Order: sequence, then C-alpha cells, then structure tokens
Amino acid sequence: MKTGIFWFTLLSFFVLSIQCILAQQSFSPESMQNAANYSAGMGGTSTLIMQNGNLVFEEYHNGADSLTVTHLHSATKGFWSILAAQALETGLFQSYDEVVANTITEWQNPTLHPGKSQITIRHLLQLSSGLSQDVSQIQGLNPATANIYQYVTDSLNLNSFPGSTFQYGPSHYYVFGVLLERKLHNFGINMNPLQYLDSIIFQPIGFEYDSWAHDSTGNPHIPNGCFTTSRNWIKYGKLLLQYGNWNGIQLVDSTLVQDLFIADGPNHGHAKFLWANNLNGQGSTPSQIAPPGSAGGFMYYNGYTEIIGLLGAGKNRMYIIPSLNAVILRQTLLESDNFIDNDFLSILLEGLVSGIENKAHYSSLAIFPNPANNNIFILSELTNKPFTVQILNANGAIILNGYNQNTIDVSNLPNGLYFIQIQVKNEKLTQKFIKN
Repeated sequence: MKTGIFWFTLLSFFVLSIQCILAQQSFSPESMQNAANYSAGMGGTSTLIMQNGNLVFEEYHNGADSLTVTHLHSATKGFWSILAAQALETGLFQSYDEVVANTITEWQNPTLHPGKSQITIRHLLQLSSGLSQDVSQIQGLNPATANIYQYVTDSLNLNSFPGSTFQYGPSHYYVFGVLLERKLHNFGINMNPLQYLDSIIFQPIGFEYDSWAHDSTGNPHIPNGCFTTSRNWIKYGKLLLQYGNWNGIQLVDSTLVQDLFIADGPNHGHAKFLWANNLNGQGSTPSQIAPPGSAGGFMYYNGYTEIIGLLGAGKNRMYIIPSLNAVILRQTLLESDNFIDNDFLSILLEGLVSGIENKAHYSSLAIFPNPANNNIFILSELTNKPFTVQILNANGAIILNGYNQNTIDVSNLPNGLYFIQIQVKNEKLTQKFIKN
C-alpha cells in the first residue's frame, strides 16, 4: 500500500509539473474573441474560458448577462458521472460491474424482464445497456408518463445484448436514478438522487441551480433537468478538471474521476456519462464523426483527443482539456442552432500562444493511473498530433505497438515494471509505469 501511495504521489507531482509547462500555452485574446463571436453569431448567450483555475475570458451576447439562467438540456447528464465515482468510492456501488438487478429486484424475474438480469452499472454509464429508449414516454420536460422512475423499472424492453451496442437516450440515466435512489435508501439515506448530488457535490463547490425539472410525481429528471447560470456551471467543469479536488479537499477519489474519462464501451466517443474526443468515436448518432484520417474525434478533428465534453441541446457546451488545464463553456437559450463543435474549437485552439521558444525541448509525458490494473491514459502535448505508441518490458523488448491511442488496455500484461514510449516524427518520450 505504501508503494502505491508513493507512485501516486510522484505521478500527481509529475502531472502538475506538466500542467505548469503546458499552462505557458494560452489562448490568445484574438482567438478567444473570435470564438465568442462565432458562438454569438449562432445564437449563443455566453462564452467563458477558465485556465489554470482563473477565468480568463467571459462575454455575454444576445441580451444575456451573468445572471441569465439557461436550461442545460442533456448537458445535465454529466453531473451524474462524478456521482457514480463517489458511489463507488463510498461503497454504495460494489463495482461498476455489479448487476443492476441486485438492487432493482423486479428485473430478476426472467418472464417479466427477460435479459435484464445481465445489465451492469457499467453498461448504464457506457449507454450500452440495450434498453429501449421510449422517447415519447420519458424524454423532455413534459413526458407522457407521470412517474418516469416507475416506468423505466416496469416497462422498458431489452433491444440488444447488454454491452454490445451504444444507443444514446434517456433510459440509461433514469435507470441509474432508480438504482441510486434505492441504494441510498438501503443505506438508510432518505434522499432522492438530486438531493444527494446537491449535498455531496454541489454544496461543497458552491454550485447553485435556479431550478430542476421533476416529473408529475416529484422525481427529479436525471438526464435533462438542470437550469443554471454560466458562472455556476463552470464550477463543475473545474471540479472535473481537478479530478475531484476542490480548494485542496478531495471530494471524490482522483483515480476514480480519471477513470470516468476512459471510453471502455462500444463507442470510443463516449466515456462514463461523459463525451470523449477519442479517435474513431461518434456522437449521439453514427453520422457525428470526424472525417476519415482525422487526428482527433467528433468534437475536434485535429487532435486533443483528451477533450471531455458535456453536450446539451441548443448546443450548450462544456469542454474540459486537461493538457491545457482549461475549461471552455458555451451556453444558449435556443433549442437548436447551427453551432458546430469543431468550428468553435478550431477557432480557439488553433490560436494558442506559447511562451516557450523551443516547445519540442519541453515536451512531457505522463500516464495515469500508475500503478495500473486495467487501462492507462496518456497525457502529453505530443498527442495533439498523429503519434505512435509502444509498450516495452523491463528488458526493453517491445510488447505492444499502437497509433494515436490515448487509452491502452494493459489488463492482460503480467504484473511488473514497463515503459511506455510515444513518438511524433523525431521526438520521442518515455515514461515508466507499474502493472499490478
């Protein structure tokens, strides 16, 4: 245990060192203003940019100001990601591979609920549960069904084998809400999911929402309920960027928060209730992809595959970019518009200013978690370009080759010391890690 703590402390120091180096890459005033102008032209009401914990740009448009309340729509879904990590840390969840039917016991009846006994918490987080979405019944602020929680418990069909297919929709989130509420009650905590989220996450970081949609029977909407201001919303992005740390207090275990960013399901573009800019990933539909040969994912085509997104209708957007230590937020009051993620991010990211003359000389590489059990995640400014990756054993023998992979499965490696090496053209970086 002491060895693990030593390695984690060393890695944390190394990551902070990298962020200090990368922080010298900043958004130019011109690129921030141009990105805000693009957003405003598409009906946006606010553009906020935070870097290194400081708000470096804040502008409001189309009659809005800092007090304007916006419906986040499906960007609400991102709040439940960190609560899943907290539930795992505190023992509410035994593991993400825990079967949901252990708690939603109705699903143990194979006659009434065929196949649902195979659904795990991980499948819900990946949006791969296989459950029908029943949009007409449970979607939106005024769904057809009065009690959504009862409906998703009793009436959903299983359309595909759990874990096999990504399908965007509300049912995964509402089932998560039912699961969490029953877990809380089983632990003697008489709260609904929103009350728990508010007490565990929102209150400690000073996040306030103006209102939250509920169904006719008083159940809080899980995927789309939040109405809040830009200044409040960006606080949550800062918490994710800092891996669950707030003003020196670790609200949620950092390694569990980091794991939320890893896409381990059938869609490389979706992690755990969060969107990811990984290569070959898609958005909510198969058509939302990067062009063939792109160095990045569906949100930003030209790299920065570590971008994490909270995305809502009307193109309410939050992007988290760990390598730049940045949170970028865009809000709108429109239900839909022609805003394009890649266009906005291209304006912003392709105008970066570096305070380092010989940037290649200062390139750095970090991986986490370290030690690792299943997946490792690569953090380096070099991965913003096409790169090769190799894993070598302690004797220097190459045991894995890859291309443009920020997330690598090491679960099948024997325990021991390894080296990971990335290369872009003539620049090569190496870092060691321990598999246990």
